[in-house]
Amino acid sequence: MSDLAQISQEIDNNVITALSDIDANDKSGLTLQELRKLDKMMQTYRGALVDNLGKLQRLDENIALEETRLKTVTEADRLAIERCDLRS
Repeated sequence: MSDLAQISQEIDNNVITALSDIDANDKSGLTLQELRKLDKMMQTYRGALVDNLGKLQRLDENIALEETRLKTVTEADRLAIERCDLRS
């Protein structure tokens, strides 16, 4: 998941580099204003990716917690069954 944040940062850096490299003889067909809008959109996407990455990490933590709880309940159930078997 951290790869996603790194990739989005690299894209953002490449857009910034492209903006700084533009000169009057640029043949890309994009105006400086269009490239700035593209940069702004990429920053927005990057922010959304980072937010989603944080949400995924919280979900992973919650899943790990619930798995731990499930194992605890399972262990308690196993002990209760053993106690019942011993009483019989």
